[in-house]
Amino acid sequence: MTAAEFKQHVLPLHRQLFALAFRMTGRVEDAEDIVQDAYLKLWDQRNKLSTEAATEPYCRAVVRHLCIDRLRLPGPMMVNEKEWKEEESASSSLESRDEANLAIKLMERLPSQQQLVMKLHDVEGCTYGETAEALGMTEGNVRVLLSRARKRIRELFNKR
Repeated sequence: MTAAEFKQHVLPLHRQLFALAFRMTGRVEDAEDIVQDAYLKLWDQRNKLSTEAATEPYCRAVVRHLCIDRLRLPGPMMVNEKEWKEEESASSSLESRDEANLAIKLMERLPSQQQLVMKLHDVEGCTYGETAEALGMTEGNVRVLLSRARKRIRELFNKR
């Protein structure tokens, strides 16, 4: 694929790729970074790309995989302090925050697919359909993985 073909077939997909990245990460900054990384990766692989209809699905797959890699990065999930203070008193807030942090730590012990499904659906607020599309699986598969993840977290939480 030449530079002109790349401009014609890949660059116009920016809005779609950004929307996909944003749905998966929930953050504009992360989505922008992922799309930029995807363009770099696609540019490096431009000789392997064809100008056929398969270019768009391939670009979406690159973005989806970069998003999954980003979601797998370890890092603390932030708890909104304002919401905690509005909903509960100071003492129960501390107790709830400890439980939330424990749930996050327990979530890290889940298999990676269950972690991703739980992060997208329960933490980021994606629908079953959005989660399924983002991860390239069926809604039924998302529901099963989410159910198993929640069950395992409850089991681990109750054992503590």
